[in-house]
This record gives sequence, C-alpha cells and structure tokens, in this order.
Amino acid sequence: MIKAIIFDCFGVLTTGTLDILCSLFPMHCDTIRGRIKTFDLGSWSLEQFAAVMADITGASQQDILGEILTARKISTRNKKLLSEITNLKNEYKIGLLSNIGERIFEVYFTPEERSNYFDSITLSYQEKIAKPDPRIYKLAAKRLGVGLDECVFVDDKESNVRAAEKLGMKGIVYRDFEYFMQQLNGILGSKNA
Repeated sequence: MIKAIIFDCFGVLTTGTLDILCSLFPMHCDTIRGRIKTFDLGSWSLEQFAAVMADITGASQQDILGEILTARKISTRNKKLLSEITNLKNEYKIGLLSNIGERIFEVYFTPEERSNYFDSITLSYQEKIAKPDPRIYKLAAKRLGVGLDECVFVDDKESNVRAAEKLGMKGIVYRDFEYFMQQLNGILGSKNA
C-alpha cells in the first residue's frame, strides 16, 4: 500500500536555477550542466558556484549571485501540482528529494511553504549524495518512516525514476499535471484498492 509520495523540485514543482542560467547564457548551457553536479553534491558553496559560473559565462560573480538569489521572481511554479500536494497531504506523507546546491531551496520555498507542503525534505548538497545514487532514495523513504515499496517517486528525469523503481518504489516521469494525475490515480487505484 502506498503511504508516501516523494517529489523532485526542479522540472516538477518549479523551474530552477539551471533553467534560469541556461536561458541567460544559452551558449554555455552544456558547460553549466556539466558543472552544476559539483554544486549539487555540496562540494562548492553558493559563492564558489557563482564564481565558477562567472568564469564560464563572463558575467560578474555578483550578477550571477543576484540572478540565483532572486530566481523565485522569474521562476514558473507548478501551481496545480502544489495545490494537489496540499490535498494529497491529507492521506499521504509528502517528501521532497532534490539534487540542489547550498541555499537554493530557500530561494524557492519559504519556511512556511516548506512545512505546509512537505513532511520531509532531502537535499543532495546536505547529504553529499545525489540522484540516482540509491542511498538518497533510501534516506528519503526512511525520513518519512515508510518502506521503499510504500513510496511513489516523481521526477522529470527518467533515469532518476528508473533508479527509484529498481529499489522497489513506484515511479512517475513528470511530463505535465494531467499526465501525472492519470499515472498517480493508476498507481493509487491498483495499490490502495
């Protein structure tokens, strides 16, 4: 029986820092993508990451920091999904599992929103491990107090979903809200009948 639903952040709940940097510096997007994992694993502080991005893009470190720290203003939130999460939270534990760097999550979600939406938050930079490493999925489930087979994991990256499924979680590759609801209802209908 499904007891918890664990969501990825960027590409599911909101657009993110990578999207913003790639939109500002499209000619450097591949290089930015290649470097962000080091930040997500907690090996760089936000300031160090901004310095690396400044070196790559030719922008100033302060300009990069400014873009990152005000990203919520220009990000696109998935309002339908966030609203649905408040409904789902009445029946299921809700977790967040994100590959994310230092101080980034705080830009996108206030402390009140974090407690309203999520029962547990697992962030890669804090744990020094990132999806698709099996350890981070296990940690997210453990923090929710549920077994891996009692979780649905939702991510926009198929490789991250497949890694969760190998551990026994049910998985949904997020495409859009309607597809998500169809897939979730199929899982919950078959598992909770």
